[in-house]
Amino acid sequence: MYFYAHAGLGWILAEAGRGDSRFRRAVFLAAIAPDLDALPSVLGWSITLNHHHVWTHNLLFSLVVSALAMWYCPGQRLRALVFTQIAFYSHFFGDYFFTTWPLSYLFPFSRCEFISDSAFHLWHPVNQWLGLGFTLGALVLCVVFRRTPLEVLSPRADTAWIKVVTKLFRARGVRRMNP
Repeated sequence: MYFYAHAGLGWILAEAGRGDSRFRRAVFLAAIAPDLDALPSVLGWSITLNHHHVWTHNLLFSLVVSALAMWYCPGQRLRALVFTQIAFYSHFFGDYFFTTWPLSYLFPFSRCEFISDSAFHLWHPVNQWLGLGFTLGALVLCVVFRRTPLEVLSPRADTAWIKVVTKLFRARGVRRMNP
């Protein structure tokens, strides 16, 4: 799946957990953290081909991500464990079924690679539709809860962004509907 699809689904899961901002940050980051192993692509495509879906798309990394989330979210440890695992595996299985890259799930204990025989290529239209759907779903939640994934980087910037967008919509005569 594309990064934006993982990010959209991650924000949906973060909001579904009904936690505080620390919880949302942990869940959202758990959904996109597996793509940390794509960062070396700035050094060259061959490095990415050899390492993407190896270092951070595995069981050990999923446990490290959840352990960090449990430490980061005291008072919400069990929920953080459950939701970060769901977020991580939404990424893992998204890549398993919607890319043709092999995954080294047991790394560093084994370099055995797993690949789905029925996986869609990354450029397949189903990936575009999933990315669009998850992105739109996340945007709807941004409107409903009046916060965005920008909150992960800076709560102040998120609040400022929401104020700007709200003013723009009000200037155009669009009002927030109250349920």
